[in-house]
Amino acid sequence: MKDRYFIRKDGRDWVFAGDDYKMDSGETVTLYLYKTAYLPIRRHTKVQRDANPYDPAWEIYFEQRLGVKMEKTLVGRRRVLYLWKRQNDLCPVCQRAIDTVTGWHVHHVLWRARDGKDTRDNVELIHPECHRQHHHPKVTEATLRRTYRRMQRLEPGVSKGASPVLRGESRGNAVALPD
Repeated sequence: MKDRYFIRKDGRDWVFAGDDYKMDSGETVTLYLYKTAYLPIRRHTKVQRDANPYDPAWEIYFEQRLGVKMEKTLVGRRRVLYLWKRQNDLCPVCQRAIDTVTGWHVHHVLWRARDGKDTRDNVELIHPECHRQHHHPKVTEATLRRTYRRMQRLEPGVSKGASPVLRGESRGNAVALPD
């Protein structure tokens, strides 16, 4: 049984492994179970006990927390981190903060399709909504503000879409279903 399911890898015996897999490039690799001890430890900073995200007095505190989180998210993406710091974490279009909640888009000032270069001087970080506004100017600034307010109301990772509510009898806004 050991010969069939376990191999020796990187000085470790008893590494659970599967069949060999042929890559698109033609290379054959052995699939094995990843050891969780190889994952780096990422520490979480606790939120201060009295901090309230809805209290304006704590706004600066939560902005700083988002900045730290943004930097950790951008580690390994040197160009995006450089742009984010160069712009002081502000979108050049709407002058609002760019963070992990609002998202970002790397925008080429002079489009690459129009011979723009992919250099630091020709790119900037902007919100995805500001990017759409820039490339589709029929959308008004009022629409952009409404969308940004909607983005602020959404909690990260929580969808607030409407879902139908079915109720019995004729109470409420339920739609009568066909038999």
